[in-house]
Amino acid sequence: MRVHPRAEGSLSIRFDQVSKYYGDVAALVEFSLEVDDGEFMVLLGPSGCGKTTALRILAGLEELDAGELYIGGRDVADLPSRDRDIAMVFQNYALYPHMSVYDNIAFGLRMRKIGRRDIDSAVHEATELLGIGSLLKRKPGQLSGGQRQRVALGRAIVRRPKAFLMDEPLSNLDAKLRSQTRIELIRLHRRLQTTVLYVTHDQVEAMTMGRRIAVMDRGRLQQVGSPDDIYTRPANMFVAEFIGSPSMSMFHGAVREAGQEALSVDVPAMPFVLHGAQAARVRAHGAAELAIGVRPEHIERADGYGERPAASAFSAQVDVVESLGNEVHATLLIEGRSIVARLAADNPPRSGETARFVITPEHLLLFDPATGRRIE
Repeated sequence: MRVHPRAEGSLSIRFDQVSKYYGDVAALVEFSLEVDDGEFMVLLGPSGCGKTTALRILAGLEELDAGELYIGGRDVADLPSRDRDIAMVFQNYALYPHMSVYDNIAFGLRMRKIGRRDIDSAVHEATELLGIGSLLKRKPGQLSGGQRQRVALGRAIVRRPKAFLMDEPLSNLDAKLRSQTRIELIRLHRRLQTTVLYVTHDQVEAMTMGRRIAVMDRGRLQQVGSPDDIYTRPANMFVAEFIGSPSMSMFHGAVREAGQEALSVDVPAMPFVLHGAQAARVRAHGAAELAIGVRPEHIERADGYGERPAASAFSAQVDVVESLGNEVHATLLIEGRSIVARLAADNPPRSGETARFVITPEHLLLFDPATGRRIE
């Protein structure tokens, strides 16, 4: 029994208008998503957005109330969990404390009446793949958090599932170990090439691990795309503000004509001027009000900006300056509201000073505040 890359293929996954309700509470609303064969897909969203509910329905741990669910082209809505050929890795490692690493990993295979020789081969191959081959005789209490997580992964791998479902598997690890384990999971997926549906609320995990990301909010799918699509071309204001750390600043104002080819947006203390294609898109959309999204890295010190045109120039009091070594995060106060600028570390502003800043025009994100949708 060998843990062989794509030994028997992997599975595509498709949610088709799936809904789930708990009384009057909608956990999933007409949720549709396709995960390609062998893809690493991330479900991302805040707590309570429905991502774990979707995973549990896929695993067969919850029943759907409406819609259809397919694994490998097969309708599995009424199929028992044990027959879905998937393995789940939880936030809680759920290891048997009285069993050794070897016995924890082998337990599921023994329950399936797999022969001893095949079990031994599968356990040793999986543990060598995960770098825990020297820990087979230890008990979970003798392991670090990262080692226990590897044991949980090993228990899933030896089953040779055609899809892995992972529910916040790194949440219990410290920051350094999370970073290390992220890399290990990416390498593991590259080797096994098995379909993975990975649930997290952590943007860094989503952006670094997923080939595509599905962003959810209040039971509804908001956008599906590559990490670059999600960051640079968010479908709506929720995605724009949820993705990114520090988060995007959003400015609201009325749209007015400002010359033959320009539009102004009346934002208090920092009016914006839109030119060219940006102004044309807003005119074509016909929006009387506009929301403008600005990421922290697109705010610059005016004294180093030069003669380039800016979308907006403004004065702000510098409230808090956080040095991260290679960059500085400065919290700026403008008429009662605060925004964050990501600035170069070689010329940081001083806390308490008032300074001039500019917003670069190239990366502005424009939204219709009435619908929340991005104006394209």
